[in-house]
Amino acid sequence: MGKHAVKPARHLAIAVDIGTTTLAASLIDRATERRLAFRVKANPQRSRGADVISRLQAAGTSEDAFRSLCSSLNQAIEEMAAELLHSGGGEWKDISCIALAGNPAMEHFALGLPVGSLACLPFRPLFTEGQQATTLRLGWKRDLDAYFFPLPGGFVGGDLIAFLYGV
Repeated sequence: MGKHAVKPARHLAIAVDIGTTTLAASLIDRATERRLAFRVKANPQRSRGADVISRLQAAGTSEDAFRSLCSSLNQAIEEMAAELLHSGGGEWKDISCIALAGNPAMEHFALGLPVGSLACLPFRPLFTEGQQATTLRLGWKRDLDAYFFPLPGGFVGGDLIAFLYGV
């Protein structure tokens, strides 16, 4: 290789647990299945309430409140991704996928989907199948593939599904 050869992209993935209280994310080398870096951060939505019900109620007060809950969450996840790459020695071009899992409310907020169906009986999510998205759709500065785990029911979220799959 010449002195100006382009370094090939690595196949890295970021796995995110979107918790109501805490966000946890790992940078994974897909070739070796090794975790290269790990970050934990408080969910910034806590300023709108400590629990899911409080946040669902806050989201219902105005469109601005709803948008604030969505954008603060996605901004925090994007910041964590940058921190993971910095500490794990990766670059944005190395990311092949970002996988996100959380309870139905957290996944709806991350996707910018209305949360009204989660705030009252029968507590149904707007989707049950896994969701493909891009990080641009989430409000990130970069365009990467993102996958949200399925939501089988009202309080059964993608975080449980990810756990069952051993992710």
